[in-house]
Amino acid sequence: MTTYESPEVRAAKGASTPRQREAPTISVHARISPGIDVLLNEMLDASEVFIVGVMPWECSRRLITLQHQRVEAGNPPPAKTVHYLVPERDAKNTGAAMAPRIQRWIAGLFGMRNWVVPNRDDSANRDNLKIYLYQYDAGGCTILVRKDADYRATSLTYIPAAGYPVEGILTVAPLDPDQTAAVQRHVLDKLLPGSRRWEIRQVRCYGPKWEPGDDANAFTPRIWRLSKERRLEPHETEPAVVVAVCGQTSQGSVVILKNRDRSNSIDDFDRLSLVSEHVIVEDLVDWIKKVPGPLDPDDVRAREQIWRAAGRPERLLLQQQFFAEAAQRELFISCGLNVDFDRLQFHGYRLVNREDGTHLGFAVFRLDLIQDEDIDELDIVEGWSSDMRPIPVAMLYQDPYVNRLNRFLRLQQGWLLANVLPKPRPGEQR
Repeated sequence: MTTYESPEVRAAKGASTPRQREAPTISVHARISPGIDVLLNEMLDASEVFIVGVMPWECSRRLITLQHQRVEAGNPPPAKTVHYLVPERDAKNTGAAMAPRIQRWIAGLFGMRNWVVPNRDDSANRDNLKIYLYQYDAGGCTILVRKDADYRATSLTYIPAAGYPVEGILTVAPLDPDQTAAVQRHVLDKLLPGSRRWEIRQVRCYGPKWEPGDDANAFTPRIWRLSKERRLEPHETEPAVVVAVCGQTSQGSVVILKNRDRSNSIDDFDRLSLVSEHVIVEDLVDWIKKVPGPLDPDDVRAREQIWRAAGRPERLLLQQQFFAEAAQRELFISCGLNVDFDRLQFHGYRLVNREDGTHLGFAVFRLDLIQDEDIDELDIVEGWSSDMRPIPVAMLYQDPYVNRLNRFLRLQQGWLLANVLPKPRPGEQR
């Protein structure tokens, strides 16, 4: 099992603190133009949508915003099925920072999920998302929409900038009727039947009922089952990760909180939270790469495959590095940061009980931002998303923030202040 050490511990051992010198951001970054909005509204109006290639994350986020605006105006888009066809994801070494192709793949995938099926309870989702994987990645993105019997195809291209923070350009090019017909035939008759169906698979852990102990906040990350459904069953625990992203401003020590809304989250709207993400099967990198071929579509048989790949242990426990994988993914999506896992300081596991009898089990990490003359990651985070807000630690549990904090921040206040968040500097009040 990988051990995560704070910079202080590494310094005491004589080791240098890892320093990431290149701008740790996603390589795709562009504004949404009026021409892009035309395409996105066509997608909303469609009866069926086929997306071939990785969808730019900016488009997914804009789709969520446009759809919410229509619902609020009493004019919801028609229900639809969205087919998302993407190349197989590149392999990733455990703990390594994500290469640009993996960045785009992850952002596109979770952007699509949050647009099409935003609710944790699948029965509450009106639309249907079907994901397919194919072998050859030719690059680019082509979107085929069907409205009743009429098809339209559009090519969506990202033209990169020379480097961050200069923005790239998203361009759209509608295809003529002959090209549209060719795309339609190829997608429906060849690509769709020849691609492998794939689903995001959830991990479920035993609840405290099965892991008794004296500490009501204790969480043991012991795998109970795998599931393609996001809904939790009573008494089981969903494993997740939270990261306290910490930095310094003229106000003293700050922690970055996410202002949660429908464009960036699936729950806890209008709340402030630490960076957080659920652990999914794809985060179990070291085990999955030992499974010969794709995991079995059956969840029970897939769990058996993973157990064997883990060495047939008596108790199948999630490793800390799997939580770190989820943390890396969310730090990238929410903050634009692409960090190696050895910068993540592990502080322990915490259990949070939900009102419906289910539980959330968190691995808690802290990330100290690099802030010097070469790189200021706090500037990167603030430039990346206006939803990420630096809050002075000394004011976190005071007005105007305290009443907007999510359940984890409220229930774990004492533990976080004592064990995770930065201690006040001289002159700061907590």
